[in-house]
Amino acid sequence: MIIIKCDICGKECRDPDFMFEAEVIEVKTAIDSKSLSQSKQAVKKMIQLCCDCYKKKIEPLLQKD
Repeated sequence: MIIIKCDICGKECRDPDFMFEAEVIEVKTAIDSKSLSQSKQAVKKMIQLCCDCYKKKIEPLLQKD
């Protein structure tokens, strides 16, 4: 059995009618230890939110004009 937990509050996402999942991509600068050159690397991770956290954190951002 797979248990999906909200990445904000840590509660288990149990609502069968709602699931928010997003891929977060952050570009970071990395330094190669051999040549000491800098390069950009994309760090990707998936996040899941419960319905309550989505309504509190994401909906207000989407409603801004």
